[in-house]
Amino acid sequence: MKNKISQRLKLLREERGLSQQKFADEINLSSGFIAMIETNKKAVSCETLILFSEYFGVSSDFLLGLSDIKYK
Repeated sequence: MKNKISQRLKLLREERGLSQQKFADEINLSSGFIAMIETNKKAVSCETLILFSEYFGVSSDFLLGLSDIKYK
């Protein structure tokens, strides 16, 4: 499941044309934290999953890989 989150987070970020730094700045996290998630070196908390979901307007199920329906 962690692998899906990393893949889908990177996909969504790149679709918006955001660097890891710009994305991190917009959601008040460090770019290192984003990099660690995208490379499967850091797990995502429920709070962070919700933050990503709300930022991108996608369901948490999409981020978790439980659904292929991207948008709410």
